[in-house]
Amino acid sequence: MKLFLSLFLFSFLLSCQSEESSSETLTGVQSCSFFEDSQSCWRQSVAFAETCLWGVGTQGTLAGDGSQCTQGGRTITFNQAVNTSDPTATEDWNFEINDGAFCLAFEEEGSDFTLHTRDYGVFRAESFGSVIRYTCPDESTFTVDGLWALENCDLSLMPGTSTSSSGAPSFSFSFLGAPDVSNRGFSCQ
Repeated sequence: MKLFLSLFLFSFLLSCQSEESSSETLTGVQSCSFFEDSQSCWRQSVAFAETCLWGVGTQGTLAGDGSQCTQGGRTITFNQAVNTSDPTATEDWNFEINDGAFCLAFEEEGSDFTLHTRDYGVFRAESFGSVIRYTCPDESTFTVDGLWALENCDLSLMPGTSTSSSGAPSFSFSFLGAPDVSNRGFSCQ
């Protein structure tokens, strides 16, 4: 009788899960469609992130301790200071952009990251060995089961970031997959 009640309770709890949340496993060519779709939740997250820096055409000024950069009226606060002697060696980027109010937060931990935008919500990328799971602001998830599934994809559209430097302490930070390549992130020196 206890076993029956346990199984019944387990079945009941499974049936009570939210039906709004969807999960899709992507393999092979289908994986590329998630990255290439201009309406994917990653590309939409990046589009909303770009609004935090619209119209900013100047390079920002980096504080001597690497804790903050001001750029065109925006403040970028680094919760983990930028390595000012070699900005691209900065591990686990963690910052917020404020344009008079909270605009976005980005937090990286190893190969996992979270992008939280004021107007779109939270996008998460998490890796589990060779499996990558993307969670969209609406809580839908997309999973790439095996990195081999990405071999024919344009990896510049894959969720992620890029940093570059033309010499310390100058650097640029950008989001991959940005719909508008003219404004992909920010630069500080």
